[in-house]
Amino acid sequence: TQLAVYDTAGQILQRVQLKNENPALITAGKNMIIYDIGGKKLDVYNSFSPVYSESFSHPILGVSASDNGSYAVLSGAKNYRSAIYVYDNNYRPIFSHSFPTEYTTAIELSRDGKKILTLSHITENGAYLGSAALFDVTAEEPIANFKFVGELPLSCHFASDGGYMILT
Repeated sequence: TQLAVYDTAGQILQRVQLKNENPALITAGKNMIIYDIGGKKLDVYNSFSPVYSESFSHPILGVSASDNGSYAVLSGAKNYRSAIYVYDNNYRPIFSHSFPTEYTTAIELSRDGKKILTLSHITENGAYLGSAALFDVTAEEPIANFKFVGELPLSCHFASDGGYMILT
């Protein structure tokens, strides 16, 4: 697998050989984030070179990014089912939250990087119990929680007006 970056005239700016088994790429402002789904390493590139790299102790399950260059990582943490980590556009951690009983399956960072929406589920008495939580990255507790009895939340997105959509 390789990353190739082109300018608007079709000229190659950068070509990098990658060792990812299940690569994924998203953009975060002017940067690109490449990670291995199920792997533990995340790399940030600008148009010309790598600018940041981080390894996680648990597999990366997903990444979401904002227009301002901040990004969020869905992974795990010791003694927790799942965890989210949010970084500013200078790669500094600004927020984290661990889920002791829920399996978090999707995250979405708002366009301004100030809110994060998480989708999780557990099984209770043999039935799915899905949930969504909306966090402000400056506060520990969610500002909103939603439950979906018998439904599995699959995907979420922020709208341009700040509202959000959840697919179950």
